Amino acid sequence: MTIKRIAFLILCGFLGGFYCLATGAVASALGLIPRFPAYGGEDDFGLRFMIFLAGVLPSFIAMGVLVGRITISNRRTWLRILFGAFAGTVLTFIAGRLLMPAIEHLSSRNSSNGAVVAFFAGWIVLTLVGILLASRRSKERAD
Repeated sequence: MTIKRIAFLILCGFLGGFYCLATGAVASALGLIPRFPAYGGEDDFGLRFMIFLAGVLPSFIAMGVLVGRITISNRRTWLRILFGAFAGTVLTFIAGRLLMPAIEHLSSRNSSNGAVVAFFAGWIVLTLVGILLASRRSKERAD
């Protein structure tokens, strides 16, 4: 692997992390992210922030590298992959908004924090599924 490709993959990793932070910030500013009860106050915020920094952000960085790797092998797929990632993110936020009435009535700290972990995991999985589905070539194009 050449230095150019390695630099490109590192750039894609940074862009994946930026995508995570930017979509999270925009969705939060627009009120699209569900409001999870924080019965533990600052302790819950600290725990959720650590889960985000240790789990969600590195996952999006890795997905950025994956997008870069796929783009190196097939340059025509990058735009489709970006739309796939965006579609997965949008589906996650829609699901979160639809579940908002149930989320607001969570009765304990553990259930609320578990719902946050499930939301984060769903965001990662649906974005990855969007990337992988969008990167697949149809049989007609493969020939």
